[in-house]
Amino acid sequence: MKVILTASGTFALPSLEIMAARLSPDNLLVISQPDRRRGRGRQYQPTPIKQRALELGLSVITPEKIGSQEDIEISSKFAADFLVVIDYGQLIPHSLITLPHQAAINLHPSLLPKHRGPAPIAWSLLMGDSITGVTTQLLADRIDCGDILLQRKTEIKASETSIQLTERLQKLGAELLWETLEKWQAGLIKPVPQDNDQASYAPKLHKKDGLLDWKQDAHELERRIRALNPWPGTFTFWRGKRLKVLAATIIPIEMDKAQAPGTIQVSEERLYAACGRGFIQITKVQPEGRQPQNSSDFLRGHHLTTGEQFNSQEKVSSP
Repeated sequence: MKVILTASGTFALPSLEIMAARLSPDNLLVISQPDRRRGRGRQYQPTPIKQRALELGLSVITPEKIGSQEDIEISSKFAADFLVVIDYGQLIPHSLITLPHQAAINLHPSLLPKHRGPAPIAWSLLMGDSITGVTTQLLADRIDCGDILLQRKTEIKASETSIQLTERLQKLGAELLWETLEKWQAGLIKPVPQDNDQASYAPKLHKKDGLLDWKQDAHELERRIRALNPWPGTFTFWRGKRLKVLAATIIPIEMDKAQAPGTIQVSEERLYAACGRGFIQITKVQPEGRQPQNSSDFLRGHHLTTGEQFNSQEKVSSP
């Protein structure tokens, strides 16, 4: 079996590890995005996949644009049985999809046709899904619209964040991907067209999506805090400054219902916030220019009092 793995992000790392362990270096070619300036120092850095592939002694090519003439020539000469695409970050052109002898396959972290698009894990949490999973699909010209090959389901845990769910799904997906390659090669998979009537879309998230709207239900806010951890992160404004809200829980007990959304309540070194309906307990925050800290340390250091306000826009709240 010869495979071209087209991947860039960390979600693909377990899949790379499995393929590198089970295929000889001559039978695995990696395509990843070029080095980009990253981090505070803005130094050129490789993608996680390129870095690990080189450590494993694999051949790596990094075209500026996938499907370039040089890219196609190298891939064609490699004569792959499979093209595998995971978390690459660019649309794969038809010229590359049709290149492998057997199939071009994508690993997607949702139960397609649900949550097509670039941010399925976060959206599964935002929407309050109880079940999610991973899907292998045939690559198609339209993103995430290919025929389904195999799927695996898993329950979403009550307090799970995006980063925690990602870690579980990338391992589950790596196992499913290898199973898909073996079964396809053995002729044991019959592709199933997706039901477009059941499709939903998971659009890319932006920094502005992290702003907490305290008029929302407590359950919605708690899900947003989990779903957007670590990217883009959730935040509010307090005393005119941005405050990152890193973790929170739902309060099952009744508190003062008369409090306006965003009203702070402090009790026994615990930090609560009124929502449009219900309350959340904020357990971890990061003040502007500071390190993350537990809410009890935050309360002691900043002397918050009951009645102060978290705001959904940048304005000064009187202490």
